[in-house]
Amino acid sequence: MKFDSPAPSTQADTTPVQHILTELAPKHEHSALADFAAGLGSHLKAPLVGVKQLLSGKTFDDDETAWKKPEPESKAKMAGEMVADATIFLGVTAIMRRLPAGAALAPIEAGGAIGFIAPLKNGEGMSQRLVHAASGAATMALIEKGPKLLASTGLIKSAETSLTGTFVAGSVIGAGTEQINTYSRTGHFADLSQTATGAVSFGLTGSAFHGLGLAMGVGARTLGERSRLQDMGSIVSSRPNLALLPQIESLFRKGETSAASSTRSASTEGWHLVLGSGGSKAALTGAGVVLATRAAKLKIETIGGVSGGFVPAALAATDMSSQRLLQVAKDTDIAALLTQRPIFTEVVRQHKRLDLLKDGLYDTTPLGAMVESHMPGAKWPEKLWTMAVGGEHSEVIFTKKGVTEYSPSGQHVLDNKAPSVGDAVRATSAIPGVLASMTMYGRRLYDGALGKFGKCPSDMATTHFGIPEERIIASLPTGAMTATNARLYRLAKYLSGNSEHGAGQLVEHAGIVIRPEVNSFHSLRFSLQPAQREEAILAGYRAALEQFAQRGLIKGIPLVQARGAGESMSAMEAYFAPKPKFPFSINTDILRLTGPK
Repeated sequence: MKFDSPAPSTQADTTPVQHILTELAPKHEHSALADFAAGLGSHLKAPLVGVKQLLSGKTFDDDETAWKKPEPESKAKMAGEMVADATIFLGVTAIMRRLPAGAALAPIEAGGAIGFIAPLKNGEGMSQRLVHAASGAATMALIEKGPKLLASTGLIKSAETSLTGTFVAGSVIGAGTEQINTYSRTGHFADLSQTATGAVSFGLTGSAFHGLGLAMGVGARTLGERSRLQDMGSIVSSRPNLALLPQIESLFRKGETSAASSTRSASTEGWHLVLGSGGSKAALTGAGVVLATRAAKLKIETIGGVSGGFVPAALAATDMSSQRLLQVAKDTDIAALLTQRPIFTEVVRQHKRLDLLKDGLYDTTPLGAMVESHMPGAKWPEKLWTMAVGGEHSEVIFTKKGVTEYSPSGQHVLDNKAPSVGDAVRATSAIPGVLASMTMYGRRLYDGALGKFGKCPSDMATTHFGIPEERIIASLPTGAMTATNARLYRLAKYLSGNSEHGAGQLVEHAGIVIRPEVNSFHSLRFSLQPAQREEAILAGYRAALEQFAQRGLIKGIPLVQARGAGESMSAMEAYFAPKPKFPFSINTDILRLTGPK
């Protein structure tokens, strides 16, 4: 949206930004750079003038001979105004995203706020200010919702999948916003020439950015949907119907499958849980998945996790009570467990060499200590495992029995005993450049999701433990910013030395695949509101429970009760609360005064 420029003012009223831009601009009168600086400065100044008017309760002073007849604007000046407007909009939107109303309405709220503080002309009052606010909000609502609304009519192709659709949608929105802005400023609608100019410019601009996104390969054509679908396919179910498993095996092993094994209940067999990566999202949804396995009364023989998924895996491997696990997941503020490193002090004052790839922006020692504090006797749990990656395409797996490296040259035992769980947490969650790496066994180790086994390394469970893939339950969260996360993931693999040029999509296999969806925050956001943490836990629980129900692992009244627990956090807390035990439940005859009959 566009600000109305404030009136020409005296030199004393010039803002520092405008003064600097003016000084930097060439001094000849019709310089394009000077026009650009003038447009940029005037529109950056506009919110300050509007706030000044609000505080003083008036429009312009008499010496500010406001709103003379506008002179024709050059294209350079209009470009400067657009840059200033975009800068202000992005800043205000960022502020709005932190408000309780949430991120969904932030652009519309920003449009309204910018319109409200826009400078008024002489004689205008609060009613005009409210009109400007409504105009700004309406403009942003049209921009935000317009393309999908037009596509839903079927008259045009989706703006998300077609350059033509982008241009048509942009043209309609441009015409609409031109009418809104003109009416709010002048009290009458724009003429045909103004409307056509707004429509074409908006349509061409939208198409240009859309085309640029395609050319750069950032997935703008689908606005992240294509990346999300690829991510959804990064782990697939190897046996979509476990009920058919005995019949399928009998085709290959005639006479080998006994009657006992063919009738064995899937719910009584051991399962092997793998919790994939995904930062805070993986940590929280992983806790929900663990709770769902307990609601379904599944026997979990091994539990592994990488990156954020290792935190709930480690807690669950201790056989921590469900009530305690839920409480820890709800109450833990991961942001408070990441210590920001004093880079300025280390480099400038202590003259240390800056190595962000090794040291990262944050130290994860407190996070490792928190998880370690929940380990009974500070020992490695029997059924727990995790992994990290080293350079040159090597994977290092940590188990109760020790540490093993898988590299192109073969399999090597690095240690016959397990490290501390705290060190393993730090190694498997070391995102290059973000979270500090760990140097162990003479190797610099990074996030366990960056190796050849992918974000949810279920194949490592098969490779190292010999676990049949149909007995593996794998969980990998999805949701907000999936396309962005995919690009960051590829960058992290490259920085860790594990990029695989020319390799196709790595597909992991599992008997049951769980994909919890959380859209209110992205994986690398660690400072979360309590409601966001609860949402992610519930999402993991519900997604897992439905997969178990589809496989017939939980049914009937237990399923109804378990589903009820997933309706809210209070319901889940009540469901997993310890049940009081009747003191005479073992021998009810003790209640008889005369003894058994």
